[in-house]
Amino acid sequence: MFLDVKELNEKGKKVVVHHRGSEVRMLSIARRNNPDVVVKKDWSEQRIKKRLQTLSKYVKVAIVNDLELVQYVTDYYERVEVVPHALNHQKIRPVFPNENDVPMIVHAPSHQEIKGTAEIEAAIRRLRDEGYELHYRRLEHKAREEVVKELAKATIVIDQLKIGTYANLTMEAMASGKPVICFIHEPYRKSYPNQLPIVQATIDTIYDVLLDLLRRQSEWAQIGQLSRNYVEQFHSYQVVANKLKKIYETL
Repeated sequence: MFLDVKELNEKGKKVVVHHRGSEVRMLSIARRNNPDVVVKKDWSEQRIKKRLQTLSKYVKVAIVNDLELVQYVTDYYERVEVVPHALNHQKIRPVFPNENDVPMIVHAPSHQEIKGTAEIEAAIRRLRDEGYELHYRRLEHKAREEVVKELAKATIVIDQLKIGTYANLTMEAMASGKPVICFIHEPYRKSYPNQLPIVQATIDTIYDVLLDLLRRQSEWAQIGQLSRNYVEQFHSYQVVANKLKKIYETL
């Protein structure tokens, strides 16, 4: 396991590891301060810990994308750095929502239980039962390019309601100029800039939050513009590359 990393270490090469999410996320740790969280079950915690123990023998510095991931790896590495996700936003053209259109809500779960899909769709059914006119699309098993095309048609994008952080879908939706509903767990919020324009919701509040946002048609485009600005300012390739460069220079 990790024989290439071991060989690089023995040759005196500087190595840093980037952890992205499910390969380190452990339910026993995640639920210490977020009881609603769900994690993928592809790997057992025993296997995750063994991999971290082995990898950290040869690597002293780890990079993660947010505070949520720090808790899983901090006991294994001498140093853990937080660097945000990077997105080539220049390849995504923003299309800001039109307040006069029938709203199109888009949800693209990579894992329904983790993303809170059941609660999201229950809220949408309730709104429809109450007479609200809206369209809804769930995008699954689609190529990234196809998802981005569908995001351009959205009025509102709902990402996840359980993990407590955001990643690619939220960034692509914000780059597309859309208001995004997502759960940001309070302990992790401090790792994000104050300008974070995400509309906060949980599995318990999604109906009320979605209803409120649907009623604020005149603000859709403004929130979409703030979303686009946020991605340009904090997730561009250049911004993230500069952060990584500073870390690499300290190795």
